[in-house]
Amino acid sequence: MTTIPKFQPTEEKDDLPTSFGSLALIKENRKKITAVVPEGIDANKILMAASKLCSEDKDLQKANPEEVLKCVIDIASLGLEVGTLNQYAYILPYKGKLTPVIDYKGYQLLASRAGASIKSRVIYKADTFEVKYGLKDEIYHVPDVFGSRDDKDVIGVYAIVTLPNGHYHIEIMSREEVECIKELSPSASSPHSPWIKHYAAMARKTVIRRAFKYTPTSDVIQKAVNLDERTEAKEKGNNVYVGKAENVAESLAEEL
Repeated sequence: MTTIPKFQPTEEKDDLPTSFGSLALIKENRKKITAVVPEGIDANKILMAASKLCSEDKDLQKANPEEVLKCVIDIASLGLEVGTLNQYAYILPYKGKLTPVIDYKGYQLLASRAGASIKSRVIYKADTFEVKYGLKDEIYHVPDVFGSRDDKDVIGVYAIVTLPNGHYHIEIMSREEVECIKELSPSASSPHSPWIKHYAAMARKTVIRRAFKYTPTSDVIQKAVNLDERTEAKEKGNNVYVGKAENVAESLAEEL
C-alpha cells in the first residue's frame, strides 16, 4: 500500500511580501504619482521606469514599500525617470532610510527643459588651464590626454551653463573647494563612499550642482535643489545596500 505523504506548506520567505509590496503599492498609487508629474512630461514612462526598478532591483525589493513609494513620488514630481536605464535619478539608502538622489544627468535634463544647457570638465595637474575674466569671461582648457588621470592629480573642476539668450556662466571650483563639500558628507570617509572610488566623478557632479542655480528659475528646478539639500541634511553612511551606490558612482564616471 502506497503511503501518501502529508502536505507540508513551504516556509514563507521574509522578502516576498515586501518584494511584491513595493511594486503593488506603486500600481495602487498610479493616479497619485501621475498627478505630481509636471505638465508635458510622459507620466507613463515614469511609471514604467519605477515599476521596472521595483521588479528587478533585488536590494530595493527588501526595503520598506512606503519609503520606495515616497521616493518615486519625489522623483516623479521633477519629471524624471528613476533607475539605471537613463541614469537621471536613483533611490539610495542614507541613515538607514531610502532617499531620492538626482544624478548629474538629471540636472542636465532639467536645465535643458528650461532652455539652458550644462556641461562640465575635470582639470588634471598635467592639463593647461587658463581663465580670463572681463566683459566676456573665457576659459582655455587643453587636457593632457596622455597624462595621469588618477584622482590624486585632480586640481579642479568647472561647469559651463549656457542660457536661452546665449549668455553663459562659468563655475570653477578648486580641489580645496571640492574637498570642503566632500567633508560635509558624513559618509565620505566610508570605504563604500563614491568619493573614495570615483573622486573625479563626484567632483564633477558637485560643480554641476553649484552651477545649477544659474539656470532659469522654475518650480521644478527649485524643487530639485530643495530635494538635494534635504538629502544632504540627513545623509549618513549607514548603507542598506552598498552595491547599488557603487553602481551609481560608476555611472557618473562614464563620461570622464
